[in-house]
Amino acid sequence: MTNDNKRKCSAFVARFFVTFFLTGSIKFGAVLFDPVSTNDGFTSALTGLLFILPYATSRLLGPGINQLMNYFSPRFLASLGGFIFGAGYVCSGLCPLCPLYLSIFLTMSGMGLACMLLPTVLCLKSSFGDNFRAIMPIAMLGSFAGVAVIPTVTVYVLNSYGTSVCFILFGASAWNLVPCGLLLQADHLRKENFKSEMINLQQKSYHDPPSLRDDPTVPQEDTLKSAKDCHGISGAIKSLLTNFEGSMKQLANLNFVMFFIVANVRKIPNDAWMLYLIPHTIARGLSPTSAATVGSIGGIGGLLGRLVASISFKTTRSIPILLFSM
Repeated sequence: MTNDNKRKCSAFVARFFVTFFLTGSIKFGAVLFDPVSTNDGFTSALTGLLFILPYATSRLLGPGINQLMNYFSPRFLASLGGFIFGAGYVCSGLCPLCPLYLSIFLTMSGMGLACMLLPTVLCLKSSFGDNFRAIMPIAMLGSFAGVAVIPTVTVYVLNSYGTSVCFILFGASAWNLVPCGLLLQADHLRKENFKSEMINLQQKSYHDPPSLRDDPTVPQEDTLKSAKDCHGISGAIKSLLTNFEGSMKQLANLNFVMFFIVANVRKIPNDAWMLYLIPHTIARGLSPTSAATVGSIGGIGGLLGRLVASISFKTTRSIPILLFSM
Protein backbone atom coordinates (compact mmCIF):
# COMPACT_ATOMS: atom_id res chain seq x y z
CA MET A 1 0.00 0.00 0.00
CA THR A 2 1.39 3.40 -0.99
CA ASN A 3 1.81 6.25 1.49
CA ASP A 4 -1.01 8.13 -0.20
CA ASN A 5 -3.39 5.20 0.24
CA LYS A 6 -2.31 4.77 3.85
CA ARG A 7 -3.06 8.42 4.52
CA LYS A 8 -6.48 8.11 2.92
CA CYS A 9 -7.29 4.92 4.80
CA SER A 10 -6.25 6.32 8.19
CA ALA A 11 -8.24 9.53 7.63
CA PHE A 12 -11.35 7.58 6.61
CA VAL A 13 -11.15 5.14 9.54
CA ALA A 14 -10.61 7.95 12.05
CA ARG A 15 -13.59 9.94 10.78
CA PHE A 16 -15.79 6.81 10.64
CA PHE A 17 -15.18 5.91 14.28
CA VAL A 18 -15.43 9.49 15.53
CA THR A 19 -18.93 9.77 14.05
CA PHE A 20 -19.70 6.26 15.35
CA PHE A 21 -19.11 7.34 18.94
CA LEU A 22 -20.54 10.83 18.38
CA THR A 23 -24.07 9.59 17.71
CA GLY A 24 -23.45 6.37 19.62
CA SER A 25 -23.03 8.39 22.81
CA ILE A 26 -26.58 9.73 22.40
CA LYS A 27 -28.06 6.27 21.83
CA PHE A 28 -26.03 5.01 24.78
CA GLY A 29 -27.71 7.65 26.91
CA ALA A 30 -31.10 6.70 25.47
CA VAL A 31 -30.72 3.09 26.66
CA LEU A 32 -29.58 4.17 30.13
CA PHE A 33 -32.22 6.91 30.38
CA ASP A 34 -34.73 4.91 32.44
CA PRO A 35 -32.21 3.21 34.81
CA VAL A 36 -30.54 6.54 35.56
CA SER A 37 -33.69 8.66 35.84
CA THR A 38 -35.11 6.30 38.50
CA ASN A 39 -32.22 7.16 40.86
CA ASP A 40 -32.64 9.75 43.60
CA GLY A 41 -31.81 13.28 42.49
CA PHE A 42 -32.54 12.67 38.80
CA THR A 43 -35.50 13.95 36.81
CA SER A 44 -36.28 13.17 33.19
CA ALA A 45 -35.21 16.64 32.07
CA LEU A 46 -31.96 16.48 34.04
CA THR A 47 -31.16 13.01 32.72
CA GLY A 48 -31.71 14.13 29.14
CA LEU A 49 -29.49 17.17 29.70
CA LEU A 50 -26.70 15.05 31.17
CA PHE A 51 -26.63 12.55 28.32
CA ILE A 52 -26.63 15.25 25.65
CA LEU A 53 -23.66 17.02 27.30
CA PRO A 54 -20.89 15.22 25.34
CA TYR A 55 -22.55 16.02 22.02
CA ALA A 56 -23.39 19.62 22.94
CA THR A 57 -19.98 20.37 24.46
CA SER A 58 -18.16 19.04 21.41
CA ARG A 59 -20.09 21.45 19.18
CA LEU A 60 -19.64 24.48 21.41
CA LEU A 61 -15.87 24.06 21.68
CA GLY A 62 -15.28 23.94 17.92
CA PRO A 63 -13.87 27.51 17.62
CA GLY A 64 -11.46 26.86 20.49
CA ILE A 65 -10.14 23.70 18.84
CA ASN A 66 -9.51 25.71 15.70
CA GLN A 67 -7.18 27.91 17.76
CA LEU A 68 -5.40 24.90 19.28
CA MET A 69 -4.50 23.76 15.78
CA ASN A 70 -2.14 26.75 15.66
CA TYR A 71 0.06 24.88 18.10
CA PHE A 72 -0.74 21.15 17.90
CA SER A 73 -0.93 18.66 15.06
CA PRO A 74 -4.21 16.90 14.10
CA ARG A 75 -2.65 13.60 15.15
CA PHE A 76 -1.94 14.84 18.67
CA LEU A 77 -5.35 16.48 19.12
CA ALA A 78 -7.28 13.49 17.78
CA SER A 79 -5.44 10.91 19.90
CA LEU A 80 -5.62 13.07 23.04
CA GLY A 81 -9.31 13.69 22.40
CA GLY A 82 -9.97 9.97 22.08
CA PHE A 83 -8.35 9.32 25.45
CA ILE A 84 -10.25 12.14 27.20
CA PHE A 85 -13.56 11.07 25.63
CA GLY A 86 -13.23 7.49 26.86
CA ALA A 87 -11.87 8.54 30.26
CA GLY A 88 -14.97 10.62 30.93
CA TYR A 89 -17.26 7.60 30.60
CA VAL A 90 -14.91 5.31 32.54
CA CYS A 91 -14.81 7.80 35.42
CA SER A 92 -18.61 8.07 35.30
CA GLY A 93 -18.84 4.33 35.86
CA LEU A 94 -16.25 4.24 38.64
CA CYS A 95 -17.82 7.07 40.67
CA PRO A 96 -21.19 7.06 42.47
CA LEU A 97 -24.11 7.79 40.18
CA CYS A 98 -25.05 11.40 40.94
CA PRO A 99 -25.82 14.49 38.82
CA LEU A 100 -22.64 16.36 39.85
CA TYR A 101 -20.21 13.59 38.90
CA LEU A 102 -22.03 12.82 35.66
CA SER A 103 -22.10 16.49 34.61
CA ILE A 104 -18.34 16.84 35.21
CA PHE A 105 -17.25 13.64 33.50
CA LEU A 106 -19.65 13.80 30.56
CA THR A 107 -18.59 17.39 29.91
CA MET A 108 -15.02 16.11 29.93
CA SER A 109 -16.01 13.51 27.34
CA GLY A 110 -17.45 16.30 25.21
CA MET A 111 -14.15 18.16 25.39
CA GLY A 112 -12.37 15.07 24.11
CA LEU A 113 -14.90 14.67 21.33
CA ALA A 114 -14.35 18.28 20.27
CA CYS A 115 -10.62 17.60 19.90
CA MET A 116 -11.40 14.92 17.30
CA LEU A 117 -14.14 16.44 15.14
CA LEU A 118 -12.28 19.22 13.32
CA PRO A 119 -8.89 17.45 12.89
CA THR A 120 -10.50 14.37 11.34
CA VAL A 121 -12.51 16.47 8.87
CA LEU A 122 -9.40 18.39 7.82
CA CYS A 123 -7.39 15.19 7.42
CA LEU A 124 -10.14 13.67 5.30
CA LYS A 125 -10.33 16.74 3.07
CA SER A 126 -6.55 16.93 2.72
CA SER A 127 -6.23 13.23 1.89
CA PHE A 128 -9.03 12.97 -0.68
CA GLY A 129 -8.88 16.42 -2.25
CA ASP A 130 -11.47 16.76 -5.01
CA ASN A 131 -13.11 13.48 -3.95
CA PHE A 132 -13.91 14.86 -0.49
CA ARG A 133 -17.51 15.62 -1.51
CA ALA A 134 -18.10 11.96 -2.34
CA ILE A 135 -16.15 10.40 0.53
CA MET A 136 -17.61 12.55 3.32
CA PRO A 137 -21.09 10.95 3.23
CA ILE A 138 -19.47 7.50 3.22
CA ALA A 139 -17.32 8.35 6.24
CA MET A 140 -20.47 9.63 7.95
CA LEU A 141 -21.85 6.10 7.75
CA GLY A 142 -20.19 5.67 11.13
CA SER A 143 -22.89 7.82 12.73
CA PHE A 144 -25.64 5.49 11.53
CA ALA A 145 -23.57 2.43 12.41
CA GLY A 146 -23.44 3.80 15.95
CA VAL A 147 -27.22 4.21 15.99
CA ALA A 148 -27.64 0.65 14.72
CA VAL A 149 -25.12 -1.11 16.99
CA ILE A 150 -24.85 0.79 20.29
CA PRO A 151 -28.45 0.30 21.59
CA THR A 152 -28.47 -3.48 21.20
CA VAL A 153 -25.03 -3.94 22.77
CA THR A 154 -25.79 -1.54 25.62
CA VAL A 155 -29.05 -3.32 26.51
CA TYR A 156 -27.21 -6.65 26.70
CA VAL A 157 -24.48 -5.23 28.95
CA LEU A 158 -27.07 -3.43 31.09
CA ASN A 159 -29.08 -6.60 31.68
CA SER A 160 -25.97 -8.65 32.39
CA TYR A 161 -23.74 -6.34 34.44
CA GLY A 162 -25.55 -3.14 35.41
CA THR A 163 -25.32 0.58 34.77
CA SER A 164 -21.79 1.23 36.07
CA VAL A 165 -20.26 -1.47 33.91
CA CYS A 166 -22.08 0.00 30.89
CA PHE A 167 -20.31 3.30 31.42
CA ILE A 168 -16.93 1.63 31.91
CA LEU A 169 -17.17 -0.64 28.87
CA PHE A 170 -18.42 2.16 26.62
CA GLY A 171 -15.54 4.38 27.71
CA ALA A 172 -13.03 1.56 27.29
CA SER A 173 -14.30 0.82 23.77
CA ALA A 174 -14.03 4.54 22.96
CA TRP A 175 -10.30 4.34 23.70
CA ASN A 176 -9.99 2.69 20.29
CA LEU A 177 -10.12 6.29 19.05
CA VAL A 178 -6.60 6.79 20.41
CA PRO A 179 -4.88 4.53 17.85
CA CYS A 180 -7.21 5.94 15.19
CA GLY A 181 -5.83 9.37 15.97
CA LEU A 182 -2.23 8.18 16.11
CA LEU A 183 -2.55 6.66 12.64
CA LEU A 184 -3.43 10.01 11.07
CA GLN A 185 -0.74 11.11 8.63
CA ALA A 186 -1.49 14.80 8.31
CA ASP A 187 1.05 16.72 10.35
CA HIS A 188 1.44 19.02 7.35
CA LEU A 189 -1.97 20.46 8.28
CA ARG A 190 -0.55 22.01 11.43
CA LYS A 191 -0.77 25.77 11.15
CA GLU A 192 2.27 28.02 11.47
CA ASN A 193 4.15 27.80 14.72
CA PHE A 194 4.31 31.47 15.60
CA LYS A 195 7.30 31.08 17.88
CA SER A 196 9.41 29.53 15.14
CA GLU A 197 8.15 32.13 12.70
CA MET A 198 9.21 34.90 15.06
CA ILE A 199 12.70 33.43 15.46
CA ASN A 200 13.10 33.04 11.70
CA LEU A 201 12.04 36.62 11.11
CA GLN A 202 14.41 37.88 13.80
CA GLN A 203 17.29 36.15 12.04
CA LYS A 204 16.50 37.95 8.78
CA SER A 205 18.49 41.05 7.94
CA TYR A 206 16.48 44.21 7.72
CA HIS A 207 19.31 46.11 6.04
CA ASP A 208 18.06 45.20 2.58
CA PRO A 209 17.87 47.72 -0.22
CA PRO A 210 14.66 49.85 -0.24
CA SER A 211 13.47 47.95 -3.30
CA LEU A 212 13.16 44.79 -1.20
CA ARG A 213 11.17 46.56 1.48
CA ASP A 214 8.09 46.47 -0.71
CA ASP A 215 8.66 42.91 -1.93
CA PRO A 216 5.79 40.76 -0.55
CA THR A 217 8.11 37.73 -0.40
CA VAL A 218 10.47 39.49 2.04
CA PRO A 219 9.43 39.56 5.72
CA GLN A 220 8.56 43.08 6.83
CA GLU A 221 8.59 44.69 10.27
CA ASP A 222 4.82 44.56 10.62
CA THR A 223 4.95 40.80 9.95
CA LEU A 224 7.48 40.40 12.75
CA LYS A 225 5.28 42.42 15.09
CA SER A 226 2.27 40.25 14.20
CA ALA A 227 4.26 37.09 14.93
CA LYS A 228 5.33 38.49 18.31
CA ASP A 229 1.77 39.46 19.17
CA CYS A 230 0.55 35.91 18.45
CA HIS A 231 3.09 34.34 20.80
CA GLY A 232 2.22 33.52 24.40
CA ILE A 233 -1.02 33.33 26.34
CA SER A 234 -1.96 36.97 25.80
CA GLY A 235 -1.32 36.60 22.09
CA ALA A 236 -3.46 33.47 21.93
CA ILE A 237 -6.33 35.27 23.70
CA LYS A 238 -5.98 38.23 21.37
CA SER A 239 -5.98 35.91 18.35
CA LEU A 240 -9.10 34.13 19.66
CA LEU A 241 -10.96 37.42 20.13
CA THR A 242 -9.92 38.61 16.68
CA ASN A 243 -11.16 35.41 15.06
CA PHE A 244 -14.39 35.59 17.07
CA GLU A 245 -14.95 39.11 15.81
CA GLY A 246 -14.34 37.91 12.26
CA SER A 247 -16.78 35.04 12.75
CA MET A 248 -19.48 37.43 13.95
CA LYS A 249 -19.15 39.36 10.70
CA GLN A 250 -20.43 36.23 8.94
CA LEU A 251 -23.87 37.04 10.38
CA ALA A 252 -24.11 39.71 7.69
CA ASN A 253 -23.80 36.97 5.05
CA LEU A 254 -27.28 35.80 4.04
CA ASN A 255 -26.04 32.43 2.75
CA PHE A 256 -24.30 31.70 6.05
CA VAL A 257 -27.36 32.75 8.09
CA MET A 258 -29.68 30.50 6.06
CA PHE A 259 -27.27 27.57 6.34
CA PHE A 260 -26.96 28.12 10.10
CA ILE A 261 -30.73 28.14 10.56
CA VAL A 262 -31.38 25.07 8.40
CA ALA A 263 -28.54 23.03 9.90
CA ASN A 264 -29.53 23.72 13.50
CA VAL A 265 -33.30 23.48 13.10
CA ARG A 266 -32.75 20.07 11.52
CA LYS A 267 -30.87 18.93 14.62
CA ILE A 268 -33.71 19.69 17.02
CA PRO A 269 -35.98 16.78 15.98
CA ASN A 270 -33.02 14.61 14.98
CA ASP A 271 -31.22 14.77 18.34
CA ALA A 272 -34.47 14.54 20.30
CA TRP A 273 -35.41 11.45 18.28
CA MET A 274 -32.10 9.75 19.02
CA LEU A 275 -32.25 10.45 22.76
CA TYR A 276 -35.94 10.00 23.57
CA LEU A 277 -37.15 7.33 21.13
CA ILE A 278 -36.06 4.38 23.29
CA PRO A 279 -37.41 5.78 26.60
CA HIS A 280 -40.68 6.66 24.81
CA THR A 281 -41.15 3.15 23.42
CA ILE A 282 -40.44 1.66 26.85
CA ALA A 283 -43.06 3.99 28.35
CA ARG A 284 -45.51 2.73 25.71
CA GLY A 285 -45.08 -0.82 26.99
CA LEU A 286 -42.25 -2.33 24.91
CA SER A 287 -39.46 -4.26 26.58
CA PRO A 288 -35.98 -2.63 26.70
CA THR A 289 -34.72 -5.15 24.15
CA SER A 290 -37.55 -4.39 21.72
CA ALA A 291 -37.09 -0.66 22.29
CA ALA A 292 -33.40 -0.97 21.45
CA THR A 293 -34.31 -2.78 18.24
CA VAL A 294 -36.67 0.05 17.31
CA GLY A 295 -33.88 2.53 18.01
CA SER A 296 -31.50 0.59 15.78
CA ILE A 297 -33.85 0.56 12.77
CA GLY A 298 -33.23 4.24 12.13
CA GLY A 299 -29.49 3.58 11.94
CA ILE A 300 -29.99 0.86 9.34
CA GLY A 301 -32.15 3.19 7.24
CA GLY A 302 -29.55 5.93 7.62
CA LEU A 303 -26.81 3.61 6.36
CA LEU A 304 -28.75 2.97 3.17
CA GLY A 305 -29.60 6.67 2.80
CA ARG A 306 -25.97 7.73 3.11
CA LEU A 307 -24.94 5.24 0.44
CA VAL A 308 -27.48 6.76 -1.94
CA ALA A 309 -26.30 10.26 -0.97
CA SER A 310 -22.66 9.40 -1.64
CA ILE A 311 -23.54 8.18 -5.12
CA SER A 312 -25.55 11.32 -5.88
CA PHE A 313 -22.76 13.61 -4.64
CA LYS A 314 -20.29 11.76 -6.82
CA THR A 315 -22.37 12.03 -9.99
CA THR A 316 -23.99 15.48 -9.53
CA ARG A 317 -22.89 18.95 -8.52
CA SER A 318 -24.62 19.26 -5.15
CA ILE A 319 -24.48 22.47 -3.18
CA PRO A 320 -22.95 22.13 0.33
CA ILE A 321 -26.19 22.85 2.18
CA LEU A 322 -27.67 19.60 0.82
CA LEU A 323 -24.87 17.62 2.43
CA PHE A 324 -25.80 18.90 5.90
CA SER A 325 -29.55 18.88 5.41
CA MET A 326 -29.73 15.16 4.63
